[in-house]
Amino acid sequence: MFSKNNREKGKHKKGSRRKAALIMSLFILMGLLTACSADEIGNRIQDFFNDLTDFFTGELVEETEEATESTGILSIEDWLKEHPDSTPEDYERIYGSSESTEEESTEASEAGEKDEYGGELHYCYTTLSDAEKKVYREVYDCLDTMSENVKLSTTDTDVLDRCFNYCIMDHPELFFTDGYKATTTSIANTTIGLAVSGRYTMSAQKRKEYQERIDKEVDKILKDAPKDDSDYEKVKYCFDYIVSNTSYNVNAAYNQNIISVFINGESVCQGYTLAMKYLLDRLGVESAVVYGSANGSNHSWNIVKIDGSWSYVDVTWGDSSYRNYVNTETVDEINYNYFGCNNEILRATHKIDSPLYLPNCNSLDAYYYVKEGLYFKSADIERLKAVFKLQASKGSDFFMIRCSEDSVYKEFTEELFDNRKIFDVYKGSLRITYANDDTERTISFWLK
Repeated sequence: MFSKNNREKGKHKKGSRRKAALIMSLFILMGLLTACSADEIGNRIQDFFNDLTDFFTGELVEETEEATESTGILSIEDWLKEHPDSTPEDYERIYGSSESTEEESTEASEAGEKDEYGGELHYCYTTLSDAEKKVYREVYDCLDTMSENVKLSTTDTDVLDRCFNYCIMDHPELFFTDGYKATTTSIANTTIGLAVSGRYTMSAQKRKEYQERIDKEVDKILKDAPKDDSDYEKVKYCFDYIVSNTSYNVNAAYNQNIISVFINGESVCQGYTLAMKYLLDRLGVESAVVYGSANGSNHSWNIVKIDGSWSYVDVTWGDSSYRNYVNTETVDEINYNYFGCNNEILRATHKIDSPLYLPNCNSLDAYYYVKEGLYFKSADIERLKAVFKLQASKGSDFFMIRCSEDSVYKEFTEELFDNRKIFDVYKGSLRITYANDDTERTISFWLK
């Protein structure tokens, strides 16, 4: 049993501390039991008496300044003896390389964490504090494994809400989740625990089947996508595909996730936006989801890092089926007014209302009209002639130009249409089909 040994003060002090700890444990136990169920009381009493038994039958060991902590990791030789069916590669996957130092293992762990959760493809994650990143990982793991009542490292429901939304924004593949349930544990009106459960719209088997169908379709979509070209070409490829193969339909099934776009071909802005991010992730282009409103209605779009500069890309507004749906003046062609635009252009029609910190988009380097030579800072008739000639040589039957200022747009329309100079620009045609948009300062031309 237990016997005192006062030969050394170190041991005597240690015994006193353990007695004090025992007394304090009794008080803590009494407080905790008042908030527990009958079963929990029984379990905690049993745990307490187990600890008490360990106290009276334990062995005191003299402390020394050279005492070290055990890492709890067996050597690779000992581990393989205990796991005869395993390989050295299995050991390294669990514990890291047996030849690496502790510092190298930490760096490798951090790098792996960044690749899995953050990195350049998961922008929302990178904006969080370290403590919030931990909650984000816990929430993501809960959703990815379709788990219930996963305990979190925070008791702040606002942090949980932010991390859940960021997970959905970062990971379009979580299409089987449309919300979450939070469970709090409290004592005396103080929250001491928080757990999360995903709200899943389908079974694990159904999720697997949909994911396989999505992967098959996306592989087909990206088969001809530019791989080594600029980000601009990659983003335009994805933009053109979604616009050309999706119809805007508020009644579309699964219209809040990527199923609606990749499998059903009908969606709303949320589906368009998440599908765009999903494709860009596959092509290694950094992007994020932006929430807000456009022309007074709730809306979402993307912010994309194109060849080093951030800009906005609104795939939904590129689709004429959407523009026809909201009864705006439009043409039945792909609209690039919000492809690679900056803050100034976007905020003329869009209002950002996002919980996410967004980079400043002040460049037009990736703007469609700039990249394609269709952006006019002056009413240059001679340059417009060159554009017509180039478009005709490419076999284009339609193109649009955009004016930088209202004054440029006004002068162009007066010269081209009021003064009929359009027939000097596009010679040989007796009839010119065009459409102009005063709000967007664009002019559309059909070469027929």
